[in-house]
Amino acid sequence: MPQLNLQLYARTASKGFSEQLSVRRTVTLTPDTDRIELSLEAPARQKFVELRLDPDDKPSTFILHGLLVRSSGGEEIYRWDGSAQNRPNMVGLQVTNSDGQTILESTSQDPFLLIPLASPEASGISLELSVSLPIDADQGKVADAVRSLQSTLRHAIDDLASEQEGMLDALVVQQAQARSATQAIDEHLQTVLGRAEQTATSLRKMQNDLMTEIRDDWRSVRQLVSDNAEAALKKGRQRDAEITDHIQDEFAKLIQAVHRVAGSEDLLREVRKELGVARDDEVVGKIQQLKSDAQAARDRTRRMEQSLSWRLTGPFRLFSGD
Repeated sequence: MPQLNLQLYARTASKGFSEQLSVRRTVTLTPDTDRIELSLEAPARQKFVELRLDPDDKPSTFILHGLLVRSSGGEEIYRWDGSAQNRPNMVGLQVTNSDGQTILESTSQDPFLLIPLASPEASGISLELSVSLPIDADQGKVADAVRSLQSTLRHAIDDLASEQEGMLDALVVQQAQARSATQAIDEHLQTVLGRAEQTATSLRKMQNDLMTEIRDDWRSVRQLVSDNAEAALKKGRQRDAEITDHIQDEFAKLIQAVHRVAGSEDLLREVRKELGVARDDEVVGKIQQLKSDAQAARDRTRRMEQSLSWRLTGPFRLFSGD
C-alpha cells in the first residue's frame, strides 16, 4: 500500500520554516478515510503566523477530504473542506475533483501547501487532515468487498472477543475455585505438617525413653555379667582348689603305689630267687611249668586213688594212721 510522509512546518515573524519547528508523520493510504493530527508548540515569546504542510517527499496521489487548524485552546482558526473556496496556496500539486472528492497529485519531489493564519498564535496549533487512496470503479468494488470482509472480520473478532470474555470469566471462576482448592490443600498440608511435627516429637520422646531404658538395661546387663563373671571366677577357684586337692590325693596314692611297686620289686627278686630264674620274663614260664607239674601230680594222685590197690589198702592206712 502507498504511504504519505507528512511533515508540518510553522514559521514566526522572526524565524522562517525550519526542521526545528516541524513534526513528521508517515501514513499508509487505504480506500478508507484516515484522520491524522499534527501538533506544534510555539517557541517562547513568539507566535506562529503561517503553516506549511508537505504531504509527501515523493510523487504521490491521494484524496484530501479536508483540513482543520485549531489553537491550543481548541478554537478553530482555519478550515478547508476541499472546495475551490478558501483553498490554501499549493506548490507542486495538481488538484482534480472527481465525484465530489478532491484528488491531489504531486508533480515534484517537494510539494507543499501554505496555510495562512488570520491572527498569530502564541502557544501552539493543531492541524487535522483526512486522506484516503483514490480508486476507480473496479477498485471500488474491490474496496467494497474489502470493507465487507473487514466488517465480517470485525463481527468475527467481536464474537471471538465475546467468547474470549466468556472464557476469561470461566477462567476467573476456575482460578477462584483453584484458589479455594489450593487454600484447602494448604490447610490440609498445614494439618499434615502439624501432625508430622507431633509425630516427630513423639518419636523423639520415644527414642529418648528407649535410649534411657537401653542405658538402664545395659547397666543391669553389665552388672549381671559382672556378677556372673565373679561367681564363675569364685566357682573356678573352688574347682581349682578341689582339683588341686584331688591331684594331691592322687599324687599321694601314686607315691603309695610307687612304694608298693618298690616292695613288689623286692618280692619279685625273692620269687626269681626261689624259682631259680634270672629275668622277669622267665618267671611266667617257670610258674606255668610249676603249674603243669602240680597238675600232673594231682592227676597221678587221682589215678592212684582210683586204682584198685589204693582202695584195697585204704582200711589198712586208716589203722596205721597214714
